[in-house]
Parts: sequence; structure tokens; C-alpha cells
Amino acid sequence: TYHLRSVEASREPVLRKIIFEHGKWDIMSQTILQQTDTTLRPWIIKFFVGNEGVALFSVARSVYTALIGLIPIKQILFPLFARNLADKEKNIILAQKASKYSVIFYLIAGSIAFFGISPFIHIFFAQYEASILLFRILLIRMVITGASYGQPAFFYAYREQRILFWFNCLNIISLFTFL
Repeated sequence: TYHLRSVEASREPVLRKIIFEHGKWDIMSQTILQQTDTTLRPWIIKFFVGNEGVALFSVARSVYTALIGLIPIKQILFPLFARNLADKEKNIILAQKASKYSVIFYLIAGSIAFFGISPFIHIFFAQYEASILLFRILLIRMVITGASYGQPAFFYAYREQRILFWFNCLNIISLFTFL
């Protein structure tokens, strides 16, 4: 506390300014949209297909999420964009290259997973063999995910989370389409 004695607190409400100027879109996107999506999807699947469908979708989604998480592209890009805020052109090129190489990586990883999932599920989780088709359908989204990986960090860096919010709405609509 000795070091903080010389620091004077801001007289204006900083947190309120952050939330109402650019934080609201992130709050709506991260909490409301994604939590609603995560909560409602199993109920919708259960309504149309039953409990077994929820289990199959859960297995396919878990394998898909593990495959997407192999390379933490977002965690790499956020600091790079923040470091180069003044050079927007450089960040645009960085976002384009990140999208390009993400698509290439996810095409290769998706191709390997497309053919490698059958023996893996058959050997280790035989009771979930029906989830293979669902997983392969989810792999279509992997290319879209790879193409969109450079953009969130860019939108955050330049305080354009509003655009990101609408992209997340479209993403959730596409997820419900691939149910």
C-alpha cells in the first residue's frame, strides 16, 4: 500500500464509462449469447431427438472443441494487435495472414480428423459411433472458424466489439442450422 499512496483516484466513474462506451457489446456477446446458446442447445436436441442425441452431440462437440483448441491463435494475436495499435495497416495484414494460415491448418487438421475419428471412436468409445457423422458435419464449421480467428482480436483492439457481437449472432444461427 505504500506505493499506492501517491496515486490519486479518478474523479469520473471509469467502470461505467468502459461498460457503456464499448464494453456492452462484449458483455452481451460473451455472456448473454454464448450462455443462452450453451444452455438451450441440449434442450432443443433433447426435444427433437431425445437423450441419446444430446449425448452424441456432446461427444461430437467435445472432440471438435479439442481439435479447435490445438493452437491457441486468439491468445497469440491479442497481444500482437495491442502492441501495434498505432499501425492499423500492419494489424490488417496480420489479421489476414492469421486467417489464411488458420484456414490452411484447420483444413489439414480437419482432413486428418475426418478420416481418423472412425478408428479412434471405434476403439475407445464404441458406444458413441453414431456421433461420427455429427462430428464430420461439425468439421464443415472448422474452416469458417479458421477464417474468423484473426478478426476478434482486431475488433477488440480497435473497440469494434459491436461488429463482433453480430458475427457471434450469425455464428450461433449457423450452429443451430448444423444441429
